[in-house]
Amino acid sequence: MKRRFHTILLGMLLVICFAVPAFGSGISDTHGISMRAIALGGAFTAVADNYAAAYYNPAGLAQGTGNVITIEYLHIAPNIDVETLDGQDLTTPGLSGLGGQNETRNDPTEASYDGLEVPAPFVGIILDINEIVPTPVPVRVGVALSFPEHFEVCYAISSYAPDQPHFIRFGDDINRVTLAVGAGAELIDNLLYVGGGIQAMTYGNGSAYPQQEANAQGEDVSNTYEASLFRVDPLAGILITPLDGKVKVGLSWRDEEFFQIPMETSASQGFQGIINQYTGLPLPVEIPGGLDINLALDIECFYTPEEYSLGFAFDIGKALVSLEANKQLWSNYDFSTSQKVYYEGSPDFKDTINYRAGVEYMLGETSSLMVGYCYQPTPVPDQSGRVTNYLDMDKKIFSIGLNKTIDDPINIVKDGKINLVGTFQYLRLDDYTVYKDGVSGPTWEEQESYRVEGDAYAGGIAINIAW
Repeated sequence: MKRRFHTILLGMLLVICFAVPAFGSGISDTHGISMRAIALGGAFTAVADNYAAAYYNPAGLAQGTGNVITIEYLHIAPNIDVETLDGQDLTTPGLSGLGGQNETRNDPTEASYDGLEVPAPFVGIILDINEIVPTPVPVRVGVALSFPEHFEVCYAISSYAPDQPHFIRFGDDINRVTLAVGAGAELIDNLLYVGGGIQAMTYGNGSAYPQQEANAQGEDVSNTYEASLFRVDPLAGILITPLDGKVKVGLSWRDEEFFQIPMETSASQGFQGIINQYTGLPLPVEIPGGLDINLALDIECFYTPEEYSLGFAFDIGKALVSLEANKQLWSNYDFSTSQKVYYEGSPDFKDTINYRAGVEYMLGETSSLMVGYCYQPTPVPDQSGRVTNYLDMDKKIFSIGLNKTIDDPINIVKDGKINLVGTFQYLRLDDYTVYKDGVSGPTWEEQESYRVEGDAYAGGIAINIAW
């Protein structure tokens, strides 16, 4: 019966890995994955002791034994204002989306489907493969899955032109499904662990609808591009635990991720349709001939850079101290092929290093208090005088969490333990002003100076059931 239960769990894990329409890391870069990792300031590469190791360092999955199911909920509530220098909400006349019409776009903080606020449930699974299939070394597999309640971005992509003010770490960027799958193996008992895995991007259909194309009768005859999409990006890690695990050294690497749709589409428009469309005059005779229009476009968005992480964790009795640095290669970000027609040079994003620290103090045998800190500099250069309007800022991130383990009071799982974690995160965002005197862009022609200020909050709870 036990083996059958584990086999069912393995089947569920495989279904999640290969059947869920998923994007890559959005929430994970801005806030983190798992209440425990968030409470420790994201300094989790050398700790990696729960399902979130599938993202932070898959080698850590092999540290323990047994199986774990986790259900979490994180509520993200940014409080950010983007205003003109006279205190009004910033609005930008320009193109809205692919093939859109000239219209007034709302305040960038309201441009996402339901604003910047995002409710995000998480599901985590760790499965001990050795309890199902004998392996030469201990192996455990983990899945980290988040699915924000605003599912619209799973089906519609808001790809703003570079000169339209838009956030790169809030809003649509995190309002999307996150999936990481990893496996860890213990190569040397209590000393050396290695692991690898993937982050998955969405799969499904992409479409382009050219507008205002008509034949001689004024009918739309544009062809629609549609193709299957699927993208996976690798990640890997190593964990070394000398001195009976009193010291841990973790290294991990994650490849860059971005959502990309190349588009090729065509349309035919008759001369009579053109005259009818732009003059509104019905013609008594049919005018033969027309134009064939070919379009080659591409959309790139939801960019997360390639990242290298180095972490150290120290067990000093009642306290666990974790320190970490993450180098993110933002300088690889560039305009898409179609954007380069209108934008010269490059966005000039710079590589950054995030510094993280976390402390866990044992309050008793079954409870602990966690605190964390992260400094996350922005990769975006000053947008003053530039045509582009990427919105991001330096962040100082503070977090606190409480961890409590109890015996299963209702015997959900035989001999099981239930672990409860509550976490609160505060993001202090540096205010800044962007000056746009005389700047003109392809979609925002007469740009206006503006100021960005505010902060952000996130809070969540987690239930972990282990057996």
